[in-house]
Amino acid sequence: MGLLTFLSLSLSPLAAAPQQPNTILLVPREELVKAMEEQKQEGYNIMATTNGSRFSAGVLLHLVQWAKQVDSTQTALLVHHEDNFRAYLQVAQVDSAKAPTFVKLAYKYGQDEIVVYSKVIKRIVEGSQPITSLSVLASSKSDFSYKDTYSKPKLKVHNGKRITYRLLDFGNRIVYDRIEGLSGRPIDGILGTLFSIIGEGDAKYAAFSTKDSLQVMYSVAKKGPFTKKPMTTIYPRGEVVNGIPNKRKDLSQLAELIKRQVEIEYVDVRWPSLHPETLRVVQDGH
Repeated sequence: MGLLTFLSLSLSPLAAAPQQPNTILLVPREELVKAMEEQKQEGYNIMATTNGSRFSAGVLLHLVQWAKQVDSTQTALLVHHEDNFRAYLQVAQVDSAKAPTFVKLAYKYGQDEIVVYSKVIKRIVEGSQPITSLSVLASSKSDFSYKDTYSKPKLKVHNGKRITYRLLDFGNRIVYDRIEGLSGRPIDGILGTLFSIIGEGDAKYAAFSTKDSLQVMYSVAKKGPFTKKPMTTIYPRGEVVNGIPNKRKDLSQLAELIKRQVEIEYVDVRWPSLHPETLRVVQDGH
């Protein structure tokens, strides 16, 4: 949830056949609470939309480690929107009325997530091997939009009915690759005027790393012939500044790290329907 905050801005070849999970492990609400508490303890504001991509990545990576331990025979997990929402309210210690807009809308439109964590990569063309690689589908009853007022400039964010991406953990940085179904545009300043003419830009790629609770993020968004590649620094409370703060050479080094080229061929995924009659879900490996 809250994925489009970034616009504020050799493995042996695997089988070429698309991956299709036979069964999916349903994540219990108590494990979602543990994953979210772990992120909250990192010391950043989990209610800020600009921290959404960091929060989501941390939660999913935690859940995959849990899934591998609870049932090693499974290859995918399901995060149900009801459990996700209730766990978030518990960890954030707010009622539903005070939850952030991006959280409330994900719940309202039933945004469930399927995460495939086996046979994600076919071949690494350029770059190093990630520690963990995931294929993710976020599926809603319909698309929806919201305004991100933490970003500079402010953003209008649009979530498609189906959002897919690859999530890669390299240890020293996190990468969102091959993003589809997510878009946004600035709603103030010069960029707001530009995007009001050319329309919304589509998020395609984002990478971030953290130090001293600060998050440095590099992202790529495209709209026709236009490409925007902002580098931003996100403070723990959610405030965003363009570029890197003066006199922070250590953060400049992080910026160079997260701009490293990543080119990967992925195994295609035949995403199962989220319809209850067609989705085979198991709980805690049983």
